[in-house]
Amino acid sequence: INAVLNDKKINDEIRGFGRPDKARHIADDIDSEVVDSLVEAVSENFDISARFYELKSKLLGLEKLKYHERNISYGSLNKKYSYEESVKLAGSVFGSLDGKFFEIFKRLIESGQVDAFPKKGKRSGAFCVYALKSQPTYLMLNHTETIDDVSTIAHEMGHAINDELMKEKQNALNFGTPLSTAEAASTFMEDFVIRELMKESDDELKLSLLVEKLNRDVSTIIRQISCYKFEKELHKEFREKGYLPKEEIGRIFQRNMKSYMGDFVEQSKGSENWWIYWSHIRTYFYVYSYASGLLISKSLQSLVKKDKGSIEKVKQFLSSGLSKSPKDIFSEVGIDITEKGFWKQGLQEVKDLLDEAENLAKRLGKI
Repeated sequence: INAVLNDKKINDEIRGFGRPDKARHIADDIDSEVVDSLVEAVSENFDISARFYELKSKLLGLEKLKYHERNISYGSLNKKYSYEESVKLAGSVFGSLDGKFFEIFKRLIESGQVDAFPKKGKRSGAFCVYALKSQPTYLMLNHTETIDDVSTIAHEMGHAINDELMKEKQNALNFGTPLSTAEAASTFMEDFVIRELMKESDDELKLSLLVEKLNRDVSTIIRQISCYKFEKELHKEFREKGYLPKEEIGRIFQRNMKSYMGDFVEQSKGSENWWIYWSHIRTYFYVYSYASGLLISKSLQSLVKKDKGSIEKVKQFLSSGLSKSPKDIFSEVGIDITEKGFWKQGLQEVKDLLDEAENLAKRLGKI
């Protein structure tokens, strides 16, 4: 890791970058002030993750979660959805959001551009693939009738809708998404479908869904920003002191992890070395993009919930591709993403989910 830090230091000095994360921001066509605003807003809301881990430890009947237990599942998510049921539910949600979304969804399903089921020789997971404006969009799924497969369809269809909207508005050079917003469309669609799944669930299943969703949101937003801050501190310390022994790196890592986990996750012996497996820190400052994509999505969700006509702003954003920076794209629809208020709007969506989970757990006598 010291070799990695030194290589980065030399490259930044040669190119005249005044801060270690500047090269990442330039590569992603995002202003440093936007990322700084994001990091500050999330850091000021670390109480969300602390509250979540307190709730989770109580639900599991534990005084504290051990470091490696923080992502353990709660409850049972065993309700089954056939592929046809999943398509019907997701299509209904897309149609309620916007007619264009449903039109694209229906066309891709009916034209055979979705490979839905597992088969011998097929890789696992799910993804949406597109390369050139002139080529069709394809979705690969591995649908096995789990409840998670329903949200997966929504997620990958979000990417596909983003792709198809860009095709209509952008030339070949501007066809694509910057890293900073790449997951906004997918998580936007996925979250609305998860909300629909909750409407169809009894209270026990709904609580399990809420905890699972919060687990992902905390990991995607708050944990990644904690890692970003760890990276910044690591590069700063190396540039000031030179070689950093593993014990010092461990202390820096553990301090940043504890800052978001709070008092209900144990900083277990050995957890100070968990940075070793976290490959993203060797792809400098990449991790902020997880948080930015999901919080942009959640801020847009908040707009649409308050005013259904705001879906036009969402469509404009999804159609913009690489034509402008994210800051300028949002500026055109009257949104300033340099303001912490924008990011806090997305964080409020997570807080609302947490409030709902806590209240439901109390009503069910779980805590």
